[in-house]
Amino acid sequence: MKVTVGLTTWSEHPSLINNARKKTTLKEYGQHFPVVEVDTFFYALPQLMTVQKWLTDVAPGFQFIVKAHQVMTGHQEAVGGPQAVFTQFKQVVAPLVSTGQLKTVLFQFPPYFDARTEHIEYLRTVRELMGNLPVAVELRNLSWYQSGVGDALVNYCRDLKLTLVAADEPHQTQGGIPFFLTTTTPHLTLIRLHGRNQAGWQAGGKDWRGKR
Repeated sequence: MKVTVGLTTWSEHPSLINNARKKTTLKEYGQHFPVVEVDTFFYALPQLMTVQKWLTDVAPGFQFIVKAHQVMTGHQEAVGGPQAVFTQFKQVVAPLVSTGQLKTVLFQFPPYFDARTEHIEYLRTVRELMGNLPVAVELRNLSWYQSGVGDALVNYCRDLKLTLVAADEPHQTQGGIPFFLTTTTPHLTLIRLHGRNQAGWQAGGKDWRGKR
């Protein structure tokens, strides 16, 4: 078993560059970690040439966990449905796929994405639209982990070849979910360490990560 550790984004970690007052570059980040989670895709899809440039800044074995766009996770509606965004997304990540450097695509669903039938079916739609690309799903509603549902969820994810994310967070907050660690895909188990600062968990503002 190989364990790899990475951070979310590469630009916000000044401790990697002796606390210099500038953003950390991907090249600098890659000298310390073998993988990074890229959340910019959630807000807007980058240009294809931008993704191609990333590959020139890291070693061939460096891996990218790419966050799905907010239309793909239901945070935002798209006119005519999300299919067009899925197509554009796959085109943009194609360079990472071709070099074997796409570790997985992370679908972090909103807290209101509960275990109702339409959402269960949407997970199947995600698999169909993503084709053979690796997909991880983070489900942040307690209904997925209720007695009798959790086991069915594990089997469902295995059937669809979806990596079920285990989220470590303050579990006593309103709407908190349990740490549900399991393996649903043979080549990847994904643990996301959100932080356990319960007082800062609901904090807003620009420094919400720091407050957590």
